Amino acid sequence: MALKIHHDEAGRRFAAEVERGEAVLDYELVDGDTLDLRRTFVSDELRGEGVAGQVVRYALDWARHHDKKIVATCPYVARFLERHPEYAELAVPPRGAGSP
Repeated sequence: MALKIHHDEAGRRFAAEVERGEAVLDYELVDGDTLDLRRTFVSDELRGEGVAGQVVRYALDWARHHDKKIVATCPYVARFLERHPEYAELAVPPRGAGSP
């Protein structure tokens, strides 16, 4: 399924809206150059169709194009990165990770 995905900067999310529902990836901007990818949501009508993966890929490509790093707080994004090592250079640990 080809989706029209867009970056909603004011809403701090990447979104795909189709007639049958929506898929979004919410983020927070950290230190001006890192996106903390926090939550993925896909409408029930679109689940199982690969929509979340397309939205995550769009967000990661956007981050790469704009010289941003990402924190994968969202478990879905973390699993996506494990399956797609071509995006590994974008990932940084969350602030405070590894601190006592």
